Amino acid sequence: MTIVKRSTKGTALTYAEMDENIRDLYEDTDIDRVLANGNTTTRNLITTGTITSTGFQTTGTSATLSDAKGEIRSVPQETKSTSYVLQSSDHGKHISTTAGVTLNTGIFTIGQNVTIFNNSSSSITITQGTSVTIYLAGTANTGSRTLAQRGIATLLCVGTNTYVINGGGLS
Repeated sequence: MTIVKRSTKGTALTYAEMDENIRDLYEDTDIDRVLANGNTTTRNLITTGTITSTGFQTTGTSATLSDAKGEIRSVPQETKSTSYVLQSSDHGKHISTTAGVTLNTGIFTIGQNVTIFNNSSSSITITQGTSVTIYLAGTANTGSRTLAQRGIATLLCVGTNTYVINGGGLS
């Protein structure tokens, strides 16, 4: 790319020189230049590689946006058939289970969550582990909770070892 300029103040570029400068700038503009210093673009981005970003937004219906846990628009499922103790890797997932679930200390950090689906025909218990506090949403009630058959509940970490639980079929 060669940009035409005048070194003498007040000397104008010709229309052809301005047109060539604009064309060269347009053709030489890549995504790195556009996005440098916080700029944005509305142009389509087609890539076969990996996009790493600290604030990526997409529009449209054909895009698939994913991270290390999978597709952003879905909630990955973990299936359990025996009593299960939640793990930090369960963050952002839903646990489909037919048995009780226990939440121990130090599993999630503030803002992390997990959803539990009782995929059985009887109630299960979501057990509040030692040094963990689970508040029933909208109340000051704490403790282990019962999740009815086919019930669903979400645990949200709101403080160190402090959670709020809500959902359908929860008591």
